[in-house]
Amino acid sequence: MLQFNSDKTNIEKRILLIIVFLFILLRLINLGSKSLWLDEAWSLEFAKQPILDILLNTWERTPPLYYLLSSFWIKIFGDSELSLRFPSFLFSVLSACVFYLLGKEIFNKKVATLGLLFYSLSSYQIWFAQMNRTYSMFVLASLLSFLFFVKLLKNQNKKLSFYFVLSTCFMCYSHHYCIFNLLVQILVLFFLYINDRPKFYSKKWFISYVAIFVIYLPWFIVMLEQAFKLKKNGFWIAKPTFYTIYFLYNKLLFWNLYSFSCILLAFVVLLISYNCYKNFVKNKTLYLLLILWATIPLIIPALISLFTTPILEEKYILCASIPVFYLLSKAILNIKNSYLSAVVTIVVLAIMSFSYYQYSNWELRNWKNITQKINSQIENKDYVVVADPLPYKYILNYYLSQEVIDLRSYFKKSSEITNKKIFLIYHGFSNVNNAKEKKQNGLRMLRKLQKYSPNFQLLDSLNYRDGVYAYVFNFSTSYTSSQN
Repeated sequence: MLQFNSDKTNIEKRILLIIVFLFILLRLINLGSKSLWLDEAWSLEFAKQPILDILLNTWERTPPLYYLLSSFWIKIFGDSELSLRFPSFLFSVLSACVFYLLGKEIFNKKVATLGLLFYSLSSYQIWFAQMNRTYSMFVLASLLSFLFFVKLLKNQNKKLSFYFVLSTCFMCYSHHYCIFNLLVQILVLFFLYINDRPKFYSKKWFISYVAIFVIYLPWFIVMLEQAFKLKKNGFWIAKPTFYTIYFLYNKLLFWNLYSFSCILLAFVVLLISYNCYKNFVKNKTLYLLLILWATIPLIIPALISLFTTPILEEKYILCASIPVFYLLSKAILNIKNSYLSAVVTIVVLAIMSFSYYQYSNWELRNWKNITQKINSQIENKDYVVVADPLPYKYILNYYLSQEVIDLRSYFKKSSEITNKKIFLIYHGFSNVNNAKEKKQNGLRMLRKLQKYSPNFQLLDSLNYRDGVYAYVFNFSTSYTSSQN
């Protein structure tokens, strides 16, 4: 009997090691080969600022912790695509360990192992594990906060309280959406207080959250200032609809396989709902925790977005998929028919695997290829001017051999530029889908340029790819309006 248990334990360990290896491998593939995209270039530019500017954070809306770490990282390891993305990869690998520990704490080893398998194959999680942004760190910090939160629910002691405060502050300085994770925790505590007041250690919890608030207060004030500015000036995010919410959950779990995954997502929701209904009474607190964690970070921002300034964005709710992996794993393992349980597992894994295949052949925009073409056409004395907002300037500066200036800087010094070839790069405005409209936008931009600098001659109009265009011109005694 002891030998049988030992063999079973060894098999479980080997399966777990295989899943961890798969987790690491999928996040390593293409880590440094794909082109940076706009937000990654923005993160790099911000990380290059002086430390005081990063702390004061005058032009980036997310907390400064990731950029401080990135600032030190690039000074040591450089700013290649691989180097820039490696911290996010490390955060994701560490999150796998915490994911397993939290799964064991909430349910058991089997749920934690199957959930980790789903987590390892999640294309959406892999995408952000391969990105020079804060989101992978936010997932790790959230998992740590919830791990010590669950441990404290079971056993109150000072050491765990300290780790809880530390990990939650780590989460708060990772991303604004920490507010919704904190709301989940507070609602669970409120539920416990109502249902079991004599055993509830309200004073200890109160002290922990006061400590968190005091440490978070400096950035909370900055966040409020940014919120008022957003309400006044607006934000780039569109207002959500019911389809938006469905689409976000679909993407979190199954990437972009809408034709297949829409049916599977409905099945997953029904399966999880049925399991929660049947087993909620046995473990009310932890089921409530997972249900709230899976819904609050999406539903509350959606409501805010509908009635005030839109703030709901797919990458901000990355953590909401974590409790879904736990709930799905528990629901599958609770299916009494072992063959049916195996079939459901295989179907989910097959869809997620195909989603990963789709993701591995996808790229948001290949700026590396675009800029190689631009580099082949420009010479040392040429000027490269970017007409679009700042992130476009940063991504072009990263890949181009020539320094890129924005349109405003160009207008200030245009009178000094003579006998120079100018490359005016513009993106064609990503919110415009019609190619003709994009070209018209470019022509309107040229007319604006003519207003400020009337003595130039249009030499060429270039279309690179992915909606990136360029007008090439130089200064002369007259402007050739026939080109317009």
